Amino acid sequence: MRLKSLHLKMEEDLFMLLPEEEILSLNVCEYLIETLKLDVDFKDKKGQTPLYNAISSGQLDTFAYLLEKGANADASDDKNYTPLHCAAQTGRTKIITLLLSRGVRVDVACTSGTALLFAAANGHQDAVKVLLDHGANPNNAANSDSIPKPLMAAIEFKSWECMELLLQ
Repeated sequence: MRLKSLHLKMEEDLFMLLPEEEILSLNVCEYLIETLKLDVDFKDKKGQTPLYNAISSGQLDTFAYLLEKGANADASDDKNYTPLHCAAQTGRTKIITLLLSRGVRVDVACTSGTALLFAAANGHQDAVKVLLDHGANPNNAANSDSIPKPLMAAIEFKSWECMELLLQ
């Protein structure tokens, strides 16, 4: 048990020592996972995995590599925020499509809403279309009455193209 704790501490230290852009470069990521045998689903202090971080920084090659190495495409942090939420919020439609092809939950809600809500609120029309085409429920919101539905978010943030898609 002590060895496992030491290993986890070493992983955390390695991930915290390197700047995010270096950790997420494909070569460094390959080295950390293949040579040092670090966990592909290691969670940082925010509860985010390398897959999530690759998405947020737009590292498509690292993202694909992590999936190939068995990264959990549906991993969530302590707020239930998943890689799909991140991809939708940043409008990364290629990543959204890849995640959905892996069977991630399209309507999972985190404490701030669903992936469809994030895409609509940020005006990512293509992301909204992909999510709707994969069965996202436009009437689904988070588990809270204070979180708007995707249509209301599109209206509030003046995402008119997204609003039109949600009304179809």
